[in-house]
Amino acid sequence: MISGDICHTHANWQHRQVPPFNTDREESVRSMERLAALIDATRARFVVQHEPDDLAALPRFPAFLD
Repeated sequence: MISGDICHTHANWQHRQVPPFNTDREESVRSMERLAALIDATRARFVVQHEPDDLAALPRFPAFLD
């Protein structure tokens, strides 16, 4: 599961921190909670899209897709 813009760092995710430019903090936190439940239910791997180490750990695209 790739985070997209639901969180930008591991700390945002762990502490349910919401950036000031989000328009609705409560809805953002509810979205995080829904995603956390989905991850738990499916045992999905969670990747924070904006964390370079998380992205580097993903399999590389085949060369023809780069």
